[in-house]
Amino acid sequence: MVGWRSMNRGQAQRGVRMLRDSAANDRGVSAIEFALIAPVLIVMFMGLCDLCSAVMTQLHVDRASQGTGEVVATYAAMRTDDMINMFTAASDFMQPYSSTPLSVRITDVYAAQNGNAQVYWSCASKNSTALPPLPANSVVSTTRTSTPIPFLVVTQNTNAYNSSFIMVEVNYTFSSPSNYVITTSSLMTSTAYIQPRLGLYVGFPWSGTGAYPAAPNNTTSQSSTTLTNGATCNYLH
Repeated sequence: MVGWRSMNRGQAQRGVRMLRDSAANDRGVSAIEFALIAPVLIVMFMGLCDLCSAVMTQLHVDRASQGTGEVVATYAAMRTDDMINMFTAASDFMQPYSSTPLSVRITDVYAAQNGNAQVYWSCASKNSTALPPLPANSVVSTTRTSTPIPFLVVTQNTNAYNSSFIMVEVNYTFSSPSNYVITTSSLMTSTAYIQPRLGLYVGFPWSGTGAYPAAPNNTTSQSSTTLTNGATCNYLH
């Protein structure tokens, strides 16, 4: 009987030691669990960084179109140097993001006597193959989302003739800084529509002295010019 009790006592002591050893190995189990979860957490973190970068870039693209339009709308007439400054302003609105993937088109769209919304002038940034300048007097019937533009399409010979709005279109090719989760580039776009502040239209190009360019008219001549920054403009005169 004594031997049996001694044996049971020894087994109990060995069990206690095993429990102590198991408790001592808890940190090893935690390390294994972390090793299993860490890759998932890292991927989620990198994905969140890419998503935040994409959202912030889109906000800057929207700011570039809206802000540039607001500045253009403050002019009664623009010289070629003023137009160059507008493209510089669009690039500045993208800071701190690179302006290299940025394409900008600035257009004054007016209500013609024939009831159409037509191009008075249109300028596009250098090498903007996706956003070339619109031909002067071409009809603008829809937005970039293919919805109608009803607010300038007027009936013939109404007093809304020659009223216009500034349309600023921006394209931006977004690439993830990490290129870890978002591995392909994507096109971000934004379009702003702003009414001129100082008149019915913004004249362009203006010499800087003398009378402002004539009001847009679908019977006037069409010309084009290349600015010193490489931007191209089509306009009526």
